[in-house]
Order: sequence, then structure tokens, then C-alpha cells
Amino acid sequence: MESGSVFSFSRSFEDEKRNIVAELLSGNPSFDLQGFQSIVVLLSKERIITAENKAFCDLVLAGRSGIGWTMDQLQPPQFRKMEQKIDSLLLDGVNSLELEHIGALADGRTCTFLTFKRRLDELKNPGHSILIVSRPIAIVGSSEIECRRSLSELLVLLQELDSVDQSICRSYSRGDSTKDIAASVGLTTRAVEFRRQKILDQFGFDRPIEIVKMLVRLEEHGLV
Repeated sequence: MESGSVFSFSRSFEDEKRNIVAELLSGNPSFDLQGFQSIVVLLSKERIITAENKAFCDLVLAGRSGIGWTMDQLQPPQFRKMEQKIDSLLLDGVNSLELEHIGALADGRTCTFLTFKRRLDELKNPGHSILIVSRPIAIVGSSEIECRRSLSELLVLLQELDSVDQSICRSYSRGDSTKDIAASVGLTTRAVEFRRQKILDQFGFDRPIEIVKMLVRLEEHGLV
């Protein structure tokens, strides 16, 4: 459940993640996803939703079902490229990934999420190729910096960046890698990393994900 800007759960993410994987790989025919507090989704090789639990339907789809939909159809445009890249890595051979990222709830709020994704080759079932276990951590905008700064202040700081730095910000918000960004702006990866740190310093941010959060806030209000 939610407590202020932070979501709390009675079971740890690690416990749920471990139990879900163990049950899926055991082949237990009576295994039910509904008892888990985390969002749980199974995807086919085509990234179509083939199984889901109540937490996913309630938190992401406002009580509707996503069976038969692709994740791209359910994600806001700014998050799709990140999802596509992660799933591509899994389908190309990476066994599992865990990351903190941003995403949207059914009520329109943007949150940071902790998400675990794993290939399910052992099942030999093309309809159950990718497992997603995820849960929201905090509402975007709850950090001290974001509470202190108004949207107009953030927009002014963004507009003070030169065109290359603005392109770097937009590329990070799309989920591009540092290597991809370097190629698109004609710089070395080291130069992009140097510029990224300058951007973080200018805004007073600690991590690149704060750049993404800022752009999402500005986009939500039609400012960029």
C-alpha cells in the first residue's frame, strides 16, 4: 500500500521475486499469480501479455486486463524505447536484469519503479518467454530538489543548456545508451559522460534518472 510518496509492502521484493521464479520453474499447474503484491506479468516472444496478476491490472490498468496487448500499447511514448531495449537484451541472450526506472500508474502519476525481468527459456513455452516482476517505489516529485524547484525554474535551467546538452537530456529520457548518444551528437562517450555530469551539477541532481524525471514533469505540463 501507499504511505505518503513511498509505497510499502508486507513482503520484500526479493522474496516475491524468488518465489515467483521458483514456482514458475517448478511446473506447478496450480500456481497462481494473484497472491503476489508486486506487479507480475508474463510476455510472449512478441512481447504480448499472456498472463497478469491483480496488482498489474489495478495499478497500471485501473482494473482492466492487458491480456493480448503489447507492453508498448500500455506505456506512454517516453517509456517505450526503454522497454523495447530491455526486452531485446533479454530475447538476445541476457538471462535477467534488475533496474530502477520511471513509469506511469493508472491514475496518471509518474513513479520510480523497481523492476526485475527474466527470460524463461526453461519453460519452453513461446507464450511465456519473459517474466516481469515490478513494484512502485515513490512518486516522482517527492525528492527535496523537486519539491523545492518550480516547473518554471526547471524550464529556465533546461533552456540555458546549449543544443548539444539539451539533446543529451532528451536522449537519456528516451532510454538511449551513452554510446548511442555519443554517435547521435558526434562526440566520444567520455565527452558525453563529462557533459552529463555538468548537467547534473547544474540542476543539483545526483543521478541521470533525475534528468528523466524532470523532463517527464515538464512534458506532463506541456512545457517541452
